This record gives sequence, structure tokens and C-alpha cells, in this order.
Amino acid sequence: MSFTPSSGVSVSLTYDNRTGTAQAITLTGTTTNTGAGDLNLNYLSNGQIKINGAINSTSTGKINVVAKTDYATNTLTACTSWACASIYNGASGSITTKGGYVVMDATGGTITGTTITLGSIQNGPIYLNAGINTTTAGGSSNGVGGHLSLGGSANLASDIGSFEPNAAILNIGGDVNIQLKNGSSSSYGFVVASYLTTSPITAYGNLNITGTGISTSGNGLIYLSSALTSTTGNINLTSTSTNTSSITNPGVSGSSNGTLTSKCWGNLDQQRI
Repeated sequence: MSFTPSSGVSVSLTYDNRTGTAQAITLTGTTTNTGAGDLNLNYLSNGQIKINGAINSTSTGKINVVAKTDYATNTLTACTSWACASIYNGASGSITTKGGYVVMDATGGTITGTTITLGSIQNGPIYLNAGINTTTAGGSSNGVGGHLSLGGSANLASDIGSFEPNAAILNIGGDVNIQLKNGSSSSYGFVVASYLTTSPITAYGNLNITGTGISTSGNGLIYLSSALTSTTGNINLTSTSTNTSSITNPGVSGSSNGTLTSKCWGNLDQQRI
């Protein structure tokens, strides 16, 4: 599917299947903006949202992406490569926005612009197998561009994180805001698949990760094995563990490859309640 909006023109495509029960959205073809205007894509579901085809701007026009699901009954059954996550992209489902924003919420929350207020859904994981690039240039170097906001949750002993990238490089031209919540049975919060180094996150602005709840794996609610970098801003990690022991469930932990690099002073806040 290809769109060619002229400069100064904004066009929108909305898929909304929130009527019925567990109505999924599956994208298999490539969605492209070849124009100089903006393309707004809104995927609204009460089932899974699966992005198996690339979303790509090939010209100077932006793409803004919103993926929001109210899928409250995801039991993560019959799952291969975590394709049963509430929001999922396959290896061919990369997103390049040329300065546009990306917002994904799997908690049934509220989205205002690029701000997510988490909802009540207890098991809404986000799993990425392909990268997201919101820089205006769209290349491998970091630079100014759009924001990335993610809202996820987990509440099953399933070994999936509430947000888990797998070999997915996030090159973000604005701020990164990741908000996660974990129930009492959840295995992980923020974690890279297999603790790999292949899913670095680079933000041109601030990089914020917030986690609340329990990780039964023994790792932190925020577990770092790939690099986090802020080019011009701060890195802020805020974790509130509701486990009774910070030894078995620290707020933030990681491997030697989970490095933090920022232009300014950031914040590391771990709490246990």
C-alpha cells in the first residue's frame, strides 16, 4: 500500500476493529509514504496487532504510527517466537518514519499525542523482531526526529517481558518513553531476548524507562544487556519493585554490555514497596 501526499498535506489511514471479541489486525504488505506530506497510521484493536510488513517513508514525508490494543484476555498460548504478544512485529516489520512518531500501547490505556496513560490490562506484552527508526534522515546515525512511546504489561509465567525486543535496533530522533507494569506471576519487565547485545536503544532526546511490579526470573524489572544511549538528553530509569526481596527481584540489573551513555546527568531510581 503506497501513499503520495503532497507537501503540506496530511492523510490518514485507520483500521479500527474494536467491536466484537479479540479481533486481530495483521499487516502483511509494505506500507509506504512516497510523498512530501505526512501519513498518519492508526491501528486500533481489541485483539493482537501483528506488523509483518514494513512501514516505511521513502521520501521527505513523515509517517506517524499509533498501535493500540484493548486485548484483555491474551493467554499467550500456541506461541512461536512470541508471535502471540499483544503487539508484535516480525523480522520484516521494521518501521522508518522520517521524523514521525511511534506510539504503541497494549494496556488498554489512553493516548494523548505521544503520551500514554497506562490502562488496566494486566497481560499486554510488546515484542519486537525488527527495528524502529524515527530520525528525520532515516539512516543509521542518530539525529533529530520523532518520539517513541510504549506501554506494556505482563502477568503470566511465560518468560516474555512486558517489553522485549529481539535483535531490534531502536534509533529514535526524539524522546523514548517506555512504561511497563508487571503482575505477581510475570517473568520479566524490560528485557532483551536471550539477554543479547543486539537491541540497543538510542534517543536523540531523553530516554525514560519506568517499571513497576515483580519479575519472577530473579532479574531486575529493568534488565540491561544492550546499550542505552541519549545523544543530547538524559537517561532516566525508574523501577518500583513490589517483591519482598530486592535480592531476588532488584529494580534494575544487567550484564556488562548493558552500558549507559548520555550527554547530561540522568537518574536511576529503585524502590521497593
